[in-house]
Amino acid sequence: MACGLSPGQAVRAYRTIWSYVYGDLVFRRAAARRAGHPPSTRYFPEMVTAEDAAELPRLTAIKDDWRAYAADYEVAGELDAIITGLLARGTRSASGAPAG
Repeated sequence: MACGLSPGQAVRAYRTIWSYVYGDLVFRRAAARRAGHPPSTRYFPEMVTAEDAAELPRLTAIKDDWRAYAADYEVAGELDAIITGLLARGTRSASGAPAG
């Protein structure tokens, strides 16, 4: 709220940040577990097939490069982008225009 968010926006911002961090921790733990015990079923992105192209054309097109694109992923940078976007809500009026 000190950043200009209403109480409701502040609660939603907190929940968004918490959900993102929690989700990343769960994802990392699952990936570590799978690395230690390779699964018998395929996981993303290997589970995306040519049959998915009609419904998911862009995802199908990049699936083979997914791991290369994700290699430099950093939680801190992405979390900063989320927080920046959430805080921007506190600088806009109810109509969405910049406050002031």
